[in-house]
Amino acid sequence: MANKGEKKVNKSKLIRDTKRDNPSLGPTEMSAMLKEMHGVEVNPAMISTVLSQDRIRGGKPLRRGRPPKGSKKPESAAKSNSSSEGLNIENLVQAKLLADKMGGIGEAKAALDALSRLFR
Repeated sequence: MANKGEKKVNKSKLIRDTKRDNPSLGPTEMSAMLKEMHGVEVNPAMISTVLSQDRIRGGKPLRRGRPPKGSKKPESAAKSNSSSEGLNIENLVQAKLLADKMGGIGEAKAALDALSRLFR
């Protein structure tokens, strides 16, 4: 148990402040810097965790094109998956008939790929 006179150090805040002031530092370098400057031992894994959680909470995706875990799809994305433009049951039936005439989906895809190259 800590003494009543000791002030507890907020390591997460120290990590955030250090990263803000020195954005090029990696976790290992930052760990050494915090020990040297503030006398606080912080594991590089904790530094990585704190910074990645900040990115998630800040709304910045961890990877380009991927939303953070737990985020919901926008309504427009959910709607476009359920019914794309021009895609309805009649079009799907026609696509199936075409695939059957051509000998299967693979052959139909190959033909459509060749056709799309002609129109580029």
